[in-house]
Formats: sequence, structure tokens, C-alpha cells
Amino acid sequence: ITILSDKSIAIADTFNNAIRISKNGQISTLVRSSSNNKLIGDLSDIWLRKPLALAAGSKEGVIFTIEAPSIIRKKIGNSIFLTAGNPNDAGFLNGPIKIALFRYPSGVFEREKGEVIVSDSNNSCIRRIKNQTVTTLAGMCTVSGYRDGPSNSALFKFPIGIQPSVKGEILVADARNNRIRSIGKDGVVST
Repeated sequence: ITILSDKSIAIADTFNNAIRISKNGQISTLVRSSSNNKLIGDLSDIWLRKPLALAAGSKEGVIFTIEAPSIIRKKIGNSIFLTAGNPNDAGFLNGPIKIALFRYPSGVFEREKGEVIVSDSNNSCIRRIKNQTVTTLAGMCTVSGYRDGPSNSALFKFPIGIQPSVKGEILVADARNNRIRSIGKDGVVST
């Protein structure tokens, strides 16, 4: 769930394969899956399976994660754009957005200047999409556990929700460690 710039509320209706909008007491469908397998293009002809997380774009649009395939997408106007991930595979791979792999991206938000932060749950790490490239922001992807410290050696175990704090940190709901973690501006992870 997220609040958009026009003060409407966007809701990931996961098991109905849709994204809904609530505005002025009325609920409408923003995006709903069609029978086609198209991943990008016009909203009336898009394939959408299990949207998990939503965030308002920093300037416009809605960013959302999808369970299968494990990709991050952005809606602007009446079109859907593939933001990152390989629609034919899931796993872990940093690199250009078209070949990068995610495994169950379940939290997302967009910072100023288009930088997108993603909690990559089954890879147990936090990823960053910036300048058309996916990198690891914190955690040792594919290694789960619990350890605070520098971002490249910290461990998470199924991080799901993420949110920026007013201090500029990133707050992480580390689900299987039953903890709220923080990634500081200096890159240090703490509980």
C-alpha cells in the first residue's frame, strides 16, 4: 500500500493479480493482468502476476515488485515499463537491469533522482537500481543470517519491507530475524 502524489491510495491486490486505487471513497483498478504474456506496454494488455510491494515514484508513476517473474516494474501514465530483472529467470545477479536477477523482491521505494531500493527477500539482501545497473546495497546476497556491521558483511534473513527514514537511513523489516534493522548513510547496518 502507498499514497500517490494525487493523495489516492494504491493497493497491491496480490492474489487477484491487480493493483487497485482508492480515491474519494471509490475503488478502481489501475493495472490488472490480461491473458497475454506481455511484460511492458499499454495497461490494457499487460501480464501481471502477484504484485507484492508498491511505492510512489519520486516524481511520477508507481513502482511495484512482482513475485513471478521476480521483476521490478514502473507504471507511468498508461504504460508499464520494465525497471529491472529478467522476466525468464529468478536468482541472484548484479549488473545491467536487463540481465540482473532477483528472487522474491518484496519491498521497494524510490529515492530522489530515480534510485530504486529493493528488498530481495529470498536472496537475503538489499539491492539498489541506479543508472540502469543493479548492485547490492547491503547484505551478502544468497547468504542468510544475522550480523550487524559494514554493509558488505552484514547479514539479513528474508528482509521484506523497506522504507526511508526521516534521517536518510533505510529501515528494513528483517522478517526471519524478527528485527527492524537500519542501513545508515555510512552503509553500516545496525539493529
